[in-house]
Amino acid sequence: MIFRIPVFFVLLVLLMCGAQLAAAQNAPPSSVASEPGNARFRVDELVALPHPMRLIKQHPERYQLLPEQYDRLQKEIIAVYPPQMHQRKREAWQLERQIRYAVLEKNATAEALSAQLDELSRIKRQITDLHIAALRVFRAILTSDQFQRLVEDGGFGARSRP
Repeated sequence: MIFRIPVFFVLLVLLMCGAQLAAAQNAPPSSVASEPGNARFRVDELVALPHPMRLIKQHPERYQLLPEQYDRLQKEIIAVYPPQMHQRKREAWQLERQIRYAVLEKNATAEALSAQLDELSRIKRQITDLHIAALRVFRAILTSDQFQRLVEDGGFGARSRP
């Protein structure tokens, strides 16, 4: 059975979706939800580093972790680092939005945004420090073969060396 939806209704739905998207993109920083579940919640890192848990969750059979290793990962990494990193990423994301708004909508200069840019750099440095610390714990928990496989699968193998 073929359903015929009047073109008017399709256009109305598309128009409403477009208007909501435009309003969200053009709104000042304080009026758009800033929860991490928001699809636009993303903060670039100072240094691109692998995210091993993402790879382990996607392909657990490839890394063959022992139950003891999973337990240690839960206790020593997942319970410790993500909460600290996520809070800082949320702060950085909000600061990035404020800076972007000030530059694009208010024509702010780098000089006028100096304090905010310094704060953003400080927060991103904290995130990077935590990421490096977490990778060191990963290295201690996994075998050298498991860790090397994760590094290579994450695109950080021999080709990424200086």
